[in-house]
Amino acid sequence: MDLDQKQPDLKRKTMITIRHDPGIFRFKNMVWFRTDKCAGTYFSNLFMKWGFKRIQFSELRDEDKIFAFLINPAKRRVKAIVQAIYNANAIYLLNDANFCRFLGNMVIADEHTYPYHFQFKHTHHRTVFLPLDHAKLPLEKTLKKFFHLHCRELWKKKLEDDTIQAHKADEVKKKHYELVEAVLAMPYYRIVMDQDIKLYNETIDSITENIGIHLTEPYV
Repeated sequence: MDLDQKQPDLKRKTMITIRHDPGIFRFKNMVWFRTDKCAGTYFSNLFMKWGFKRIQFSELRDEDKIFAFLINPAKRRVKAIVQAIYNANAIYLLNDANFCRFLGNMVIADEHTYPYHFQFKHTHHRTVFLPLDHAKLPLEKTLKKFFHLHCRELWKKKLEDDTIQAHKADEVKKKHYELVEAVLAMPYYRIVMDQDIKLYNETIDSITENIGIHLTEPYV
């Protein structure tokens, strides 16, 4: 078998683009981009009950009003790395000092840490970002206001009784978050993820300064 024949031709001008797609969901002209480790499971289930349907990126239309949820990228990093360790059934390794040193400069563990700025590379300018972790503006409030402005039919909907807290980490998982957060270094992470950090900070500043403008500006 000639293994060389299986190697990609790096001189070719065209290459296959691989896009990580956690899910894109439509209700009329409202389009929600699911982001990993940002209450995605809860809201994908809830929105589908409300009538949202999953679509492909190629099905986006000019009149669509795109929205997405964010959390602090540093916290997302912690949650995603712990999730990757859980998925590998390797939580016991957090007791290993060498493994913890290995984690130190980890930035992208798996798809759950796929950077925001890659996911929204082509739609950033037309997306309203809603933070899940704003200190004074809970998502329940900002999401209701967003729907009030753009889709009264969804504005009338109510979050289920368990609300966004449904998938919050239990005390054991919170302890694992603390262990991982304690060993993660920040300097290299800040360099690699500077665009995600900038997007999150700008979102927090914008929605704090004027929520009305924040919820409409990308569509003007």
